[in-house]
Amino acid sequence: MSFDSRDVLDRYLEAVQKVVERHDILRTAIMWENLSIPAQVVLHHAPMSVTEISLDPADGLILDQMTKLFDPLSHRIDLTQAPLIRFAIAHDTDGRWIVVQSMHHLIGDHSTVEVMQIEIESILDARGGTLPPAQPFRNLIAHTRSGPSVEAHEKFFAKMLSEIDTPALPYGLSDVYRDGMDVSER
Repeated sequence: MSFDSRDVLDRYLEAVQKVVERHDILRTAIMWENLSIPAQVVLHHAPMSVTEISLDPADGLILDQMTKLFDPLSHRIDLTQAPLIRFAIAHDTDGRWIVVQSMHHLIGDHSTVEVMQIEIESILDARGGTLPPAQPFRNLIAHTRSGPSVEAHEKFFAKMLSEIDTPALPYGLSDVYRDGMDVSER
């Protein structure tokens, strides 16, 4: 994303923060240290992380540098720090502000991004008061926990897959007990 001015960028980031404040899932962190099982923790307040960086235009386009710096294959999001959305911003030589947004897939998907964008636009257009109440995350958890038991799931899939007697082998790879050194890519 890019913005023509820092003021417009700041308004956008403030709107995103308001959306984060509206939705429990966007204020979720994952905790596991000293716990028997990982737990999702919804924080009452989760200020967004916005990192402003200075880049040298001599090293290439600012957007390209930022895309490389914040590539999801090498840049990790700390799951213990909500919200699991991060922003990096940099000023470009033509006066624009370049923004790279990272969102962990644990809290969002394409649908989440669409809903967030609609809400951000509503807030920026001073229509935030017309947004429907956000649904508490605990409702989803209650619904999930009230569903079929693990045993019911096991029974369902055992029945559904009972007639399959031949394994589905990707690329015909059936010898999976070796170290994979014999596999070649063509």
